[in-house]
Amino acid sequence: MRAALLLVLLASCSGPSPADGKPEDPKPEHYVARAERRLAQGDRKAAQADLEAALHLAPDYVEALLLRARLGFPEDLAAARKHGAGLADSYYNEGVRSLNRADLADADRWFGFALDLDPAHVKALAGRSRILME
Repeated sequence: MRAALLLVLLASCSGPSPADGKPEDPKPEHYVARAERRLAQGDRKAAQADLEAALHLAPDYVEALLLRARLGFPEDLAAARKHGAGLADSYYNEGVRSLNRADLADADRWFGFALDLDPAHVKALAGRSRILME
């Protein structure tokens, strides 16, 4: 009985969960991850708010800029390309790691980021074609 009461008290003291409000340890990557979940659920407005929160913490955060560009903010694509010079290969490598884990959705996400930064990135194009063949 005491254990159950303790669990109830601890749960009520923890405050809003990261899914409901401000993350307990706000970092841009937390907001970007939540924005991606919200986009997958079709909630563009909430996703945009999360991306703006990420950019408030880190104005040059490339993943947030790329996602906002996909939401219709073309100026963010230019900023992402400026601040993300050289990141296309890193994003491609993350895509390959995801492919090796058979996580096709995550691989497509990373290859997409690489192609947003460098539309002629041959390896990322090949990675995307590999996903289509799976």
